[in-house]
Amino acid sequence: MAAMVLTPAVRDRMEAQISAFLDSANFLLDMLDAADAQHADKEPDSDGEAEADEASTQPSTLSPDRARAITHRPSARQMRAAYRRNGDPIPSNLRRFNGVFGSAGA
Repeated sequence: MAAMVLTPAVRDRMEAQISAFLDSANFLLDMLDAADAQHADKEPDSDGEAEADEASTQPSTLSPDRARAITHRPSARQMRAAYRRNGDPIPSNLRRFNGVFGSAGA
C-alpha cells in the first residue's frame, strides 16, 4: 500500500471539509439552544437579590419524568417451586435432566 502524500491541494480540501463539519455542528448546537429557549427560567427576580441563572445550573436530562421500569424475573427454581406448590405439571423447559435444563433429547 502506497503512502498518502499530503499535498497543498489535499490539505486545502481537508481543511474545507473540517470547516464544513464544524459549521454544521455549530448550526445544530444553535438549533438545539433555540429549541430549549422556551424552557428557560422565566421567573422574575422578585426579591432583588443577585441569583445564579437557574437555567444554566440545572443538569440537562433527556426524559426527567420517566423512571425505568424494573422487572423481576423469577429464577427457574422459583418457577418450579410455584408449579409444585399449585400442584400443576412442570413445563418441559423448566424440567431438569441430569442437571441440564430442557428436553431429554437435547
